[in-house]
Amino acid sequence: MRQIDGILDTLRKITKSKTDKEMCNILEVPYGTFDIWKTRDSIPAKRLLEFAKRFNISVEELTNAKNEATQDVIIDNNIQSNLNAREQLNQIKDLWGLKSDKELAEKLGINKLTLDNWVRRDKISNEWLIKIGQMTDNQTPSNFYSLRKVKQKASAGGGAYLDSIEVFDTGEIMIIDKNFFKVPPTKKTKIMQVDGYSMIPVLLPDSWVIFEENKEFKGDGLYVLNYSNQLMVKMLQLLPDGVLSIISSNKDYKSYEIKYGENNEHFAIVGKVIKSII
Repeated sequence: MRQIDGILDTLRKITKSKTDKEMCNILEVPYGTFDIWKTRDSIPAKRLLEFAKRFNISVEELTNAKNEATQDVIIDNNIQSNLNAREQLNQIKDLWGLKSDKELAEKLGINKLTLDNWVRRDKISNEWLIKIGQMTDNQTPSNFYSLRKVKQKASAGGGAYLDSIEVFDTGEIMIIDKNFFKVPPTKKTKIMQVDGYSMIPVLLPDSWVIFEENKEFKGDGLYVLNYSNQLMVKMLQLLPDGVLSIISSNKDYKSYEIKYGENNEHFAIVGKVIKSII
């Protein structure tokens, strides 16, 4: 049994859903995103708090804290589930730049004795793990920006999710120095690691691209594209006759053309690249 199954059972009951797709519609969550949660065996802290508030139940009830299969669910990706309570607290202190349990207790707004109890019982409650996870997501040094990382391939489902970048969201955060940006990033600014050799020498394997999520063509340049539920980076150039050239910088790889503006169920612009880290 996966750790997430107990939570999903609770969500099915409170939404009175017969199928996962029906539950996703009620929760207003794209099915592709739901698929990723199941694959990763975790749900983001922010989502759990939203669901608990919406259905007027506690997070402990939502996460089935009494169910042994869900007792050790770690919602935040930065906190490892295979650590004991002492090790988890040390990891949280490292993430937040704190030196002592006293500083951590003050940051959490609790008595240090509560931390001692967690260590003695070797368990941090799901309620607090979720709160800490959300605080970790919001914990960004003042001289840095935090960007959401996306993966290159969506979960199974074919072309049904071309309109949703959420299906590529890893739930992870990458911290970038503010000096790297002329203009502060928005919520639609994402970061992705490049894979492959088709864009050499413009981009190398394992380079990173920062892009602004927008489905529109915004002039010639580098773009993140969704082709058959796989993200890729290509150079786009709009020709006078309305043909859009999709260009690979590496001449060993083919470039191709499509008619701009025509519906194409396998192709979509995800966003224009604004920065690259080679």
